[in-house]
Amino acid sequence: MRSILGRTLLAAALCLYALGAAADAVTDRAKALLQRQDPQGAYKLLLPLESQRAGDPEYDYLLGIAALDAGDPERAVFALERVLALQPENLQARAEIGRAYLAMGEREAAKREGNQPLSQALKIITITARAHGWAEKTFGYKWADPAKNPGADLTYAFSIEDALQKAGSARAASIDANSLIYTAKANQLYNLGDDVKKIKAKILFVPAESDLIFPPELSMRAAERYKAQGGVAEVAIIEGDGGHLDGVTSVAKQGEAIRAFLSK
Repeated sequence: MRSILGRTLLAAALCLYALGAAADAVTDRAKALLQRQDPQGAYKLLLPLESQRAGDPEYDYLLGIAALDAGDPERAVFALERVLALQPENLQARAEIGRAYLAMGEREAAKREGNQPLSQALKIITITARAHGWAEKTFGYKWADPAKNPGADLTYAFSIEDALQKAGSARAASIDANSLIYTAKANQLYNLGDDVKKIKAKILFVPAESDLIFPPELSMRAAERYKAQGGVAEVAIIEGDGGHLDGVTSVAKQGEAIRAFLSK
């Protein structure tokens, strides 16, 4: 009896393994076809399996791209919607479904989906520009909805998650994504290097104590280097736990230091 049961379980396991291997072969083949710029071939391969594979994010994503590039944006939307139902943070799927909506002439839907990656980027920027002290004081562990415990369902959020998401979405509506890309690149490339030796002015560094982007230590090192070359430099640190944005919202805390420096 045990041997029969064992053989039955083994056969079932081997069957499932074979199905999984076949499924992987299909998606691998579809990827290869898409890489060779053959969306029609990928679409013909994937479409007959939709009733069996729908709900598998990898399959649905590939089907969505193949359908869109093969000229069937409506089918692409259905497939990509299934991906996003399981993976709402999948930015690639959001970008592709936005492209599908655009192909269907639904510009507002395309804009809405296209703004999702931008809103996520702006959300990350806000997180980086703040600090844990600000988060604790402003939100703590409050729930976004008093009736929805985040510990009870993955879709229930904390207040800070909800606020950051809404702020990112609101900013995305008025910010050009291309401009943000160039701004980020400009920040990455900014480096005075030897040009510091050309500076003759007095410099007052006013960093924020809890700044995670430009920690006060960087300002102090820069001031020391400038003084070593014969320049005049001072550092006035803004106390607080609001992060990088304290440099804007709390700069008045160093108002006297700024006035004194300018009067010299």
